[in-house]
Amino acid sequence: MITASHNPPEYNGYKAYWNDGGQVVAPHDDAIIEEVRKITSVNDIKFNGKKDKIRIIGKETDELFLNEVHKMSLNPEIIKKFSNIPIVYTPIHGTGITLVPPALKMFGFRNIINVPEQDITDGNFPTVKSPNPEEPDALRLAIKKAVESNAELVMATDPDADRLGLACKKQKRRNSSC
Repeated sequence: MITASHNPPEYNGYKAYWNDGGQVVAPHDDAIIEEVRKITSVNDIKFNGKKDKIRIIGKETDELFLNEVHKMSLNPEIIKKFSNIPIVYTPIHGTGITLVPPALKMFGFRNIINVPEQDITDGNFPTVKSPNPEEPDALRLAIKKAVESNAELVMATDPDADRLGLACKKQKRRNSSC
């Protein structure tokens, strides 16, 4: 499987699986690494697989996935109550832009605000030092957008959209004795 990484571009590459579909283990892992070390240029990499075995998934698969995600709603009444809450979302230059905003809309959230500079898929991640949503600097532009738009919530996914970072607007205390 050829895959990308949210790490620097030089970390992108192959994931190798054995014929049983599982992780490659010794002694096969050493033999694979030995072959990899023979590669001196990206031009040395050849694909000799059967092109008819490659299947590009599209909107139909996305829709099936979103419908399954929607079934997991824990409390639709709460979503209805807060459906207009301003939410800033950023994919931090990754794939989340394809499914996260449509998923939020499918659940009923109507006020999704994007961070245009980070909606662009770019493996160089030009607006952040590191595209990890758990790092405060990765949320800097989204938080700035939230302040500008008076949003209550910031959501950020890492570039392959398998991790989520959140930031919530701090509420001022009223008549607090604490």
